[in-house]
Amino acid sequence: MRIISTSACALAVVCMAGSVSADGRRPLALVSAQVSVRGFSASGRLVCGLTEPTTCGNGVLDSGEEFDPAPAGFDPALINTNTCKFNFSQVTQLYCNGRCSVAGPSGCDQADADLLCKLKTGNPNSVAASFGIEMALGETGFTCPGSGTPVLNLSGRGIDVAVSYGALPVGGNSVTNVSCTNP
Repeated sequence: MRIISTSACALAVVCMAGSVSADGRRPLALVSAQVSVRGFSASGRLVCGLTEPTTCGNGVLDSGEEFDPAPAGFDPALINTNTCKFNFSQVTQLYCNGRCSVAGPSGCDQADADLLCKLKTGNPNSVAASFGIEMALGETGFTCPGSGTPVLNLSGRGIDVAVSYGALPVGGNSVTNVSCTNP
């Protein structure tokens, strides 16, 4: 182990394969040569805390990823190619008119609002503290399953129902104006 730099943020060390831990007891055989463990990212930027290697972009759907490679049919603003997760934080509507509701009973309700919060925040524990039910605006949002583009691999968000994204029908109700918890 060799010390590269110190700062108020962290002590940066680079562990060589075969080195031992700071307490001198545990071998670090699993750490490959010149892997930054704490203090600097692989690109040399100072970071506080541990950095984990990313597998996003390797063409394989790995644990914690929602896609890999990036799916077609989505606005590029919804795709985070660094994490292989969707960014639905700016989506404002979930169409839930009549039998199109995918959460809870027919029509728009708390279950649909909670689903929109899980989609927007990425947090499986997120729920809607408040929401509105309004006429769909004919913009893009979460629509009836079977229309639009299916959004897959959402179990990490606590979602186990079919979700689609695309142009919403004009007219009919949608959940909107959600205020989400993010515990």
